[in-house]
Amino acid sequence: MSIEDFGLDRPYGQSERWVLLGDITSSTQFSAEMAAFGAERQEQYLHWATLFGGLIENMLRVVAKRVSRLPGGIIGNTMGDGFLALGVHGHGKPHITRDAAVLLLKMHSIKMDGDLAISDIRDHILANIRKHVGPASSLPELKLKLSLNQGLVITAFAKDEKPPEGDLPTERRFVGDTINYCARVGASAFGQWNDSNLVLTKRFFAATPNKLQAMLQPYRQQLTVRNYPAKDVHENSEVYVLPLGDQQLWGNVQGIAASK
Repeated sequence: MSIEDFGLDRPYGQSERWVLLGDITSSTQFSAEMAAFGAERQEQYLHWATLFGGLIENMLRVVAKRVSRLPGGIIGNTMGDGFLALGVHGHGKPHITRDAAVLLLKMHSIKMDGDLAISDIRDHILANIRKHVGPASSLPELKLKLSLNQGLVITAFAKDEKPPEGDLPTERRFVGDTINYCARVGASAFGQWNDSNLVLTKRFFAATPNKLQAMLQPYRQQLTVRNYPAKDVHENSEVYVLPLGDQQLWGNVQGIAASK
């Protein structure tokens, strides 16, 4: 068999981009607890599950709207309650350096607005469970966790506008270690710190301008990053953990963004 037999002859590109990964904390636990409450109430459970699907869809719509306002930002892969946003092809390190402060501010707004979109529907689900079942205190909070990285991203394109039956969709697919590393940093960081923070990798930090680096330096932390799939293998890395509620920090970032 040739490489073409696997569809691997399709065009692809590689470029340096910023990468923002996000997903909802504790969503698996929430879904399992919700199913337990609905074990003997299938009609009600179907309603809750539909609302939960709407919660994820609503969050993704909010994120897509905010990402569209990012400097050259696009939505990439989505899966379940997670998403990938990234810079457009051709916006390499010089663009990332120029836009870094704006990216941080938009990341902050995605977190705030995404959490609001999630909590509105979560509260509605909880109210409905209480109405039909009783107390639902075991259901966890749901929040967005976000991590930001930069580096090389591989983009695969499907060459057919309408693929043959059984073939993959014609959407772009983004892959590579930059995305994988960002995911591992995000998963590891939110196992160590709470979800009221935004996490930057050392790779993204290195691409920021000197003035912003000096401002972010006090937020540097050491993180043990899990190495998937070999979960017993770890590496130590520097990350920058930015508290959402640090008004002085975000005011300073806004000042840099305004001075571009």
